[in-house]
Amino acid sequence: MQDEALAFDLDVYAARYKGRGKIHRMQFIARRCPSLRADALRIAIIEAKKGRDTLQYKNLIKEAAGLIGEEFELDKPWVAENDRWAAQEMDKLRRALEETRQQQNKVGMRNIHSDLGDFFHIRGRLRHARGDHIKTRDYCTRVDHTVYMCYKVIQVSIEDFDFSYIENHYLMAENTPEVDKNTPDMCNMRACAGLANMLKGQYSQAVRRFTETNCDPSEDNVAVLSQNFGDMIALEDVAVYGGLCAMATRSREELTKEVIKNPGFANLLELVPDMREVIYDFHNSRFTRCLQTMEKMRPELMLDMHLGSNEHVETLFRMIRRKAIVQYTTPFTSVKLRRMETVFNTTAEELEEELLSLIECGVIEARIDSENHELLAKTTRPRTDAIKSALQKGRDAFDEAEAMLLRMTILKFNLHLTSGTPGGMMGPRASSISSVLDNVEDRGRPLRHG
Repeated sequence: MQDEALAFDLDVYAARYKGRGKIHRMQFIARRCPSLRADALRIAIIEAKKGRDTLQYKNLIKEAAGLIGEEFELDKPWVAENDRWAAQEMDKLRRALEETRQQQNKVGMRNIHSDLGDFFHIRGRLRHARGDHIKTRDYCTRVDHTVYMCYKVIQVSIEDFDFSYIENHYLMAENTPEVDKNTPDMCNMRACAGLANMLKGQYSQAVRRFTETNCDPSEDNVAVLSQNFGDMIALEDVAVYGGLCAMATRSREELTKEVIKNPGFANLLELVPDMREVIYDFHNSRFTRCLQTMEKMRPELMLDMHLGSNEHVETLFRMIRRKAIVQYTTPFTSVKLRRMETVFNTTAEELEEELLSLIECGVIEARIDSENHELLAKTTRPRTDAIKSALQKGRDAFDEAEAMLLRMTILKFNLHLTSGTPGGMMGPRASSISSVLDNVEDRGRPLRHG
């Protein structure tokens, strides 16, 4: 990805994030893009030294082996100082925990477990941090206590790449009585829940979470949120992830309602102009420009820690392209394939393969005329179909009436059917009354007609 990285402004990208979230993203870029390796690791190391996770810092120095620069040399005094602080802090917290247990102080137990969770979080012992924050649940006495506990569990889980805790703790916070669902922490958790949905391939569910992240359409609210986002997910990420998932899973009407006419999400799209233009071009059927802009965005998306892993970029791009083809072909009874090749920037063979796949899946009801290079929609004749349906219903009604008359006649004359009756039974498909009565006997005596 060296060539593509030339247009990628790493410093601007890194400025969106902070803490361990920034470090992880810089590590991902360093491993994906050799031309950005030195700069990405430099940013990661500088960020690591703002915290107290000495193990993470030493691992970054090892990863930067061979790079020249003061930042890439191990700062032993810094490591020793923070390890010494950690030992003293751990000893203090353990003593406080024992004292609080003896006092059986509920508020104190919540505070000490919260402090332990924060300490382990700072030191990078994320599973211990999550465990202590979860323990505070039994001691929460106010709404803000529960929300804070859920927020910390989600934050630690995101950094630990363990997304199994996120959905439950987001719902726990959201369903807490009297909770304000528009606070920055709640918005942050909602975005993280959307991220967890997306990473599980639940793109449709992710859309709702992302598009509801910013409930306040005011520009001031975006500024407030931007200060509180960044450690787990950035507002720009919400716009990109939400936009791609919406284009891949929503109908034109749903896209209009949930994205384009959603003032809160529209404000987030202003942070990523390319994403905004892609969505508007897609919605207005300007598919050539839409797909070209998406391809321009692809290199940066591939450097995203979440989108660039597990083929989410490829999957979402493929889903969006398929929807574009369907929307392009739906209004027409026939479409020239050469025209489609130009619109979708593809070859005849690739286009035919895509169309065949959509036809086989039942997404497009059409056939390909290879001789004339056309896609022909299956024609329907509503008038003819309505007449056929009416005639069939008339025949069915006549058969039912005929069968009813036959039964009434048999009961009236106390008759029974012989084995010569076709099928040995009556039904709505009996050929006629007279043909059946020929096989009816009145107590062994043939019934005479007329």
